[in-house]
Amino acid sequence: MSRYAIGDIHGGAKTFRALLERLDMKRDDRIYLLGDYVDRGPNSKGVLDIILKLIDVGFDIRPLRGNHEDMLISHFDIREKPFPGYVKDYGAVTLRSFGIETPAELPDRYKEFLIGLPYILEDGRFIFVHAGLDMNKDNPVTETTPETMLWGDGGFISNNEIPGRIIVSGHRIKNAGYIKESLDQPHIQIDNGAFINQPPDFGYLVALNLDAMELIFQKWIDEEAVLSVCKNNVSFALAPETVPTIKEDMIMNLITDESKASRLARVMMDDIGQYFPELVDQGINEDNIFDLLHDKIEEAQLEFDKMVSPDLDRKKIFNSALVNVLIKRAYKFKHKQ
Repeated sequence: MSRYAIGDIHGGAKTFRALLERLDMKRDDRIYLLGDYVDRGPNSKGVLDIILKLIDVGFDIRPLRGNHEDMLISHFDIREKPFPGYVKDYGAVTLRSFGIETPAELPDRYKEFLIGLPYILEDGRFIFVHAGLDMNKDNPVTETTPETMLWGDGGFISNNEIPGRIIVSGHRIKNAGYIKESLDQPHIQIDNGAFINQPPDFGYLVALNLDAMELIFQKWIDEEAVLSVCKNNVSFALAPETVPTIKEDMIMNLITDESKASRLARVMMDDIGQYFPELVDQGINEDNIFDLLHDKIEEAQLEFDKMVSPDLDRKKIFNSALVNVLIKRAYKFKHKQ
């Protein structure tokens, strides 16, 4: 028996199938999927169909919930408050793959599967979680909140060691070199941003053989999933949902909870900041990078103000996310060079 973990698939059904074929799966093999099967790529339905089919025919597939599944669930589970802007900014491509217009129209089989996804799984020394654990807790495995497991801590996920355990996660896009180096660390991160499709550093769906501690990189072979943005003759990949927008009929549905507003701001900054390493690789210095991203940050702040109640300190919440996500990421890369 072999055991594998696979990172964020994001609607790349062809890429996912190609990776599974390379693994040459046996019926008694075990595969942990780290979440984010939907959005970004063109065929979220196809990805879910592959997972469900493998489970139906008896393969040992153990999928986790990612933050993108959680956002989708929030729009059809009446127990949840809908995540603002999801359908337009993240979920539209997923709904198109199903040929539907709203998450409520998802067939029951998919709804039941998504709602049943766990936040964390364990296998011997390995702990599987989409984003990360709260290392400030006495027992991070049992005391970390679902929000932290899905979204991380808003900054860089801690590599603090849980004695004798190895955390395996996705969520935060890491370049190929970083992923390879993390094999020697107590926290292995295997999201290479498959949908970005910019090899050799980014654009691979990654599997980790948990027994041999070997990585398998499958290049993205699905249709284009990002927009190409060019400013001042510098090109860099930017996901379509980098700057969330909002429909006019949603304006009155403002976020009034500070923690939810903070999470939204972190998502906006994280989506912008995850492309920082690409600009560094092009030899652009830190100051110029922020000049290039300035317009995007301003646009994000305008959309954030539309979505959050003025009763909250919107400027403080947004600037806190800017410092804790984007500027910290810039600082880290500056001192890595």
